[in-house]
Amino acid sequence: MKARTSWSAPLLDVSEGEALGLLYVIRWEKEQNFNNVIFELDSMRVVDSFHSTRNYVSDLGAIIR
Repeated sequence: MKARTSWSAPLLDVSEGEALGLLYVIRWEKEQNFNNVIFELDSMRVVDSFHSTRNYVSDLGAIIR
């Protein structure tokens, strides 16, 4: 098990902040060559956007892409 913490102070919508956190952790887990990683999120909007095939024209959509 590994852990990492980081801090930033952007002014974002809650869903955008959650998506940005997911983006950072996905990049980190790839750098660490982890396998079989399970991610848990609090925002159903982010989860639905992540699994959707739609292209959202928004800041959240840009982060998810």
